Amino acid sequence: MDEKLRIARRTKFQEKKRTVFHRRFIQLVNASKLTNHEIAERTGLPVSRINWFIKGYSYPYKDNMAKIAKAFGVDLEYLNVEGK
Repeated sequence: MDEKLRIARRTKFQEKKRTVFHRRFIQLVNASKLTNHEIAERTGLPVSRINWFIKGYSYPYKDNMAKIAKAFGVDLEYLNVEGK
């Protein structure tokens, strides 16, 4: 497989992961009616990182995603497009 094609496919998949996470995270935030500070306290993540997730600028590492899932009472698979 051509290297450029492989990179393009990987980039497209990474964008899909970020988009799915962002959409589901926003749904959880809106449904919970928690403030960014409250979410940060529940997850142990900095408020600035929560803001980045809300704005869709960043995709969390798996350990941070697990903290988010636990804070909202959902399975990790719900937030993780790979289901892993």
